[in-house]
Amino acid sequence: METVRVDGEGRVTIPRRLRAGAGVRAGGYVRVRGVGRAIVIEPVESVADKYYGAFKVEKWPEDLGFEGMTARKAALSLPRAASSLSTSYISLLRRAGFFASRR
Repeated sequence: METVRVDGEGRVTIPRRLRAGAGVRAGGYVRVRGVGRAIVIEPVESVADKYYGAFKVEKWPEDLGFEGMTARKAALSLPRAASSLSTSYISLLRRAGFFASRR
């Protein structure tokens, strides 16, 4: 157990040894909850890190099936589970030129 100081903004610095042991990295996220008079800080696993390298892509397809669609229509065609990713994903695809212009 270690003692750390709470600054004027309510922030604490988690000691390096504890961060390393819990897998908390700079820029990462933690879940904070109160349990009685205690504050529990738990690391949140990054979905990107969890699945990085899970699939090897030999060759990216030329056609992802979105040609002729507007970005909105393509976003609506994605499964609901992907809805949290769809906005940023669709904007990346739009910039890459995978969609027809907006109407």
